[in-house]
This record gives sequence, C-alpha cells and structure tokens, in this order.
Amino acid sequence: SLNNNINARNNQLHLPPFKIEFENQQKPPEIQVLNDLVKQNHKLNISTAFYSKYIQSHNVLLLFANDSSTYEMLFENSSWPNLICNLSFKVTLPRRIPVSYSVIVNRIPREWNVDTIHPLIAERYTSTDRVTRIFRDDQPTTKVRIDFHSQDDVNLILKNGYIYIDSIRYTATTYKPLTQIDRCFKCQQFGHKIHNCMNEPKYYKCGEIHTYNPNCLNPIKCANCAGSHIAGAPQCPAKISYRKNQQQQQTTSMISKSTATPYLPSSARLYSTVLQTMSSHVNSNTQSTALPEPSKFEQTDQSSVIIKTLKDEITKSHDILIDKILHIEQKSDLAMQQHLSSLQMIETQIVPYLFSMSELLVNVYDKLSEKKIIQATDQQKTKLSFLRALSTTRKKSSISHFTSNTSISSPLLIRTQAQSNLCSLTTPTCNQPQSTSLSQLSLESNLNKNLFLQNDYFQ
Repeated sequence: SLNNNINARNNQLHLPPFKIEFENQQKPPEIQVLNDLVKQNHKLNISTAFYSKYIQSHNVLLLFANDSSTYEMLFENSSWPNLICNLSFKVTLPRRIPVSYSVIVNRIPREWNVDTIHPLIAERYTSTDRVTRIFRDDQPTTKVRIDFHSQDDVNLILKNGYIYIDSIRYTATTYKPLTQIDRCFKCQQFGHKIHNCMNEPKYYKCGEIHTYNPNCLNPIKCANCAGSHIAGAPQCPAKISYRKNQQQQQTTSMISKSTATPYLPSSARLYSTVLQTMSSHVNSNTQSTALPEPSKFEQTDQSSVIIKTLKDEITKSHDILIDKILHIEQKSDLAMQQHLSSLQMIETQIVPYLFSMSELLVNVYDKLSEKKIIQATDQQKTKLSFLRALSTTRKKSSISHFTSNTSISSPLLIRTQAQSNLCSLTTPTCNQPQSTSLSQLSLESNLNKNLFLQNDYFQ
C-alpha cells in the first residue's frame, strides 16, 4: 500500500534532526533533555539526541524523531514546551526534507515565479514547506518540486494524481531523487564515510589540509575537482561523474540479476506447489477416519485455494517476463545509440573521402584520356560510369538521408524486424513494413561496394 511504501522509504532515509540551542551556552545532558521532553509531551517518540561537533556553537543539540508522526509533530509550536530542563531554548527546523514528503508537479510554465505559487498552494495544503523549480543543464524546466511537513497532504495528492494551485489542477507524481552517494566529511572524497577514513582531513570550503575552521580565509576551492565551489556542490563535475558511474553500476547489477532469474517456473516447481497445497488440505481432512466426507462447499473451497495458488504462480511469471522485456529494451536502446553514432562517424569521416576520391579518379582519367595516354576497357568504363554517378549524386547518397529519419524507438524496431522475418519465412510476396534498419543495411552494402571499386583502381 501507499502508506507502507512511504514508511519503508522513511526507514531507508533517516529523518533530519531538529536543532535545539540553549541560552547562555548551557549544555544539559542529552538523556535529561529527552526525559524532560517526553514528560511534557507523552506523544513524542524520541530516543536519540547529541551535541553537534561541526557547528560553531557547541551547545546545539541535534534531536532525531523515531517515526514520521513525531517528525511531523515537532514542526508544530504546540508540541514544544516553554522550557527544557528549566532553560530557555531556540529551535531550528530541518532544512532538508525527506523525499517521501515531496511531490513533483508537471507543466508549470517556466516564466512563473515559484514564490508566487507558494501561497496559492498553502491555502489548500497547509503543511506546504517549500516550492522549488527543477533545473536541467542550468535551464529551468516545467517541473516543480513541492515539499510538505505532513504525509496526509502527500498521500492525498499522490492518491488523486493531481494538485490544486488555487483553482487550477495540475498532474503530480512521486518525487524520485538522484542516486545517493557517500561523501566523507573528513577528506571530502566520494565512496566512503568518515568513520572508516584513513586520509588526511581537508576543509570542505578551501580544499586545503586542515580541520574545521569557520574563520578560514582561503579562497573557495573544491577538494575533488579544484573548481570554485565547496566540496559536494551539485554542479561539481567529480560528483556528477561519480553519481553517473554509480547509476550505471546499479543498472548493470539489476540486469545481471534479472538474467539469472528464470523466465518461468519449472513444471516440477509448479506441480510441487499444487501438490503441497492439495496435500495440506487432504491431511487436515484425514486426521481422523471417523470424520464425515467433506461437503461440496469444502470441496469448492479447496478448489479455490488451488486456483489461487496457480494464479499467484502465473502472476509471478508475468512479472518476471515484464522485467525481462524492460531490460531487453534498455539493451536495445543502448545498441541503437551505438549504431547511430557509428553511422554518424562514417558520414562525417569516411563518406567525404569517398566522394573526393571518386571525383579525383574521374578527373585524372578524363585528363589522361584526352591526351590519349590510357584507353579504358569495357569493364573499367562501367566502373567509371558508376563513379561519375556517385560524384554527381553525392548529396542524395548522404547517410544523413537515412539517419535523419531514425526516430523509431528500439521496442518498435524489434517488433518491425520480427514481423519482417516472419513475412520472409511464410510468404515471399508479403508486404513487409519498411524499417530504418533495412535502409541502413542497404547503405552499408553500397559503401562496401564503393570501397571495393576504389581499391580495385588503386591496385
């Protein structure tokens, strides 16, 4: 269900802490703070708190909620007491919102100001926290991320599939974050965390070898790419490259796992499941020979259980097949991209040389023929006529004529090729659908023929 999925996501992504700063640099023990908060508000589910070592003011306590309800409750002023351990305090709300509290709204015009949208959304959804425009390649998109404090608003929006901005309805979907990567806050490198780091400490602002120093006057420089930004910045090329590699590894791992999974359960496994289900019911009905024969209702119930078991096995097989199809389509897309890049390389690097060489050969032969130095045979004349046709129709023979129309997607290409193969096997006169791949194959054969002819002339 939707609630179970959200709870699972919250368990995977820890809820961010609330910062409590006490007056006069006081630091009451963490356990006393937790006890005092729970005594004054029994609904709070909290058990973790500690003072931060990375904040300049050392009396800032980080308080973590154990569940979503407590996390949402702590955003309300009424959930906090006036004093904690008889001390005044100031609470700083988390700046980072868990992904389960965010949605993506589509088709918001790029010209709209998100600061204007925010109050219009908050009128209907009171827990609205932030409205952020999504950028791609430093350009605004029509997607907007909206963060909430309450999952009730998120659940309602995702259940309906839309969100109201004033009186206008827009489609909304689940927010899917980028692949999470580990960064060490000691050496600032990616791929490990601070508790197992053996490297020298580097300051995240200047990238120099020294520990935390808020008064550092060194110029801002990334410790990973030496760019003019702090370590871990979203625009860091090293971070982008590392995340891309992680995504590729995850995709490869997912494909390899699906390859190891059988398409369908074996007949022995399917029959075994049915026999186990039947035997369990038979054993339950034959515990005593004095029991009467099962009624028609009981027999029908046993049959429904067996049918349900078969349906479950078929459903599992269906899911496996769907996963296989998706992975095959992904591989096909990659192969298509590589094929198109190869064709583009041929067009830009090889074809111009072929045309130039054809024109050169024709011109040289014409001049030699005018001076009666050489006299071509019939076979050579045939080849020369072909070269003249090639040089005069160079624009029509460009590979871009073929590659410009290759907007067909890989799944459709697979189905078209399969249909073509089927037609060729059944009826030779079948009207086979035209596909881009057939044109490309014909073009490649022509290119090979051109290369052979020109090599023959050079010999």
